[in-house]
Amino acid sequence: MAVAQASRTRISLQGSAEMVSEYFNIAINSVLFVRGLYSYGKFDTVSKYGLQMRVTNDEDLKSYLEQVVAQLRDWLVAKTIKKVVFVIQEAASDETIERWEFDVECDKEMTADSKPKVKPIEEIQKEIRAFMRQVLGSVHLLPALENKCKFDIQVHVDKEAEVEG
Repeated sequence: MAVAQASRTRISLQGSAEMVSEYFNIAINSVLFVRGLYSYGKFDTVSKYGLQMRVTNDEDLKSYLEQVVAQLRDWLVAKTIKKVVFVIQEAASDETIERWEFDVECDKEMTADSKPKVKPIEEIQKEIRAFMRQVLGSVHLLPALENKCKFDIQVHVDKEAEVEG
């Protein structure tokens, strides 16, 4: 019953497979940073889309997230994903502390052969700011993570989808 007591946060990610996977990467880095799962020194401030954000400089974590995002992008192109859940667990007990749910809405008009749609930078900035506000707003309501924690990424797909990876 630990999950019932866990904090839940729901965030919507919308757009092309490329944009949704990029937004997810930004969001996960943000949650990892603001929830303190990795030390402050494991993140650099970078400018993306004209906005300042934190991304990991830990090579192992960066490699893992790149693999996850690449697989996520493939599933987004196939339009099989419904939701991605980022779970924070207490390391010693595996008790779920927080669930960050990302509802995914991929552009249904896009195919694997479609040229990427170009979004104005202002629209990208607006969308990133919107989910960053959700992340930061949620964090202020959550208690500090007292014990050592770990995370897991769960992908929910359509029931009929053939999923590899």
